[in-house]
Amino acid sequence: MKKIRFFILICALSIGICGCVTTPEFTPLQRRVIESKELEGTFEDAFKATITVLQDKAFIIKTTDYNGGTLYAESERGKIVPSLGNAKYQMSVNLERFTENRVKIRVSTYRLPLGLFGTEGKAWIGGGLIEDPVFYQNLYAEIQREIFRRMQLNQ
Repeated sequence: MKKIRFFILICALSIGICGCVTTPEFTPLQRRVIESKELEGTFEDAFKATITVLQDKAFIIKTTDYNGGTLYAESERGKIVPSLGNAKYQMSVNLERFTENRVKIRVSTYRLPLGLFGTEGKAWIGGGLIEDPVFYQNLYAEIQREIFRRMQLNQ
């Protein structure tokens, strides 16, 4: 019985210590650079390509505003994006028309906090903005490929 209590105590302390590890926070300007990208293609193709890529990643599109260039999507719990892990995510996307064939896109991704045994609201596994440059680079590469595919279909 004492061995079990000791094991539980060690596990609890390990979780507590791991939960205290902090990652460096980016300034708003640094985060904007990570989250933003200029893409080649029309606004319409970029907007539709973004929706397609997010749906391919099993995000559910909750709201869109074509004229405003915004969309909001959520993932259900599960391994939606393997590089992000098993959690629920919210994604906000803003597209801005620069020229006829240039679009600026900014994607902000937020990981919802998970509690012990997957219940939301208890911050055992922290939530927060995803600030992984590789994640955003890969996402933008997929969107750019989809824009290119759409442009080829329109010719």
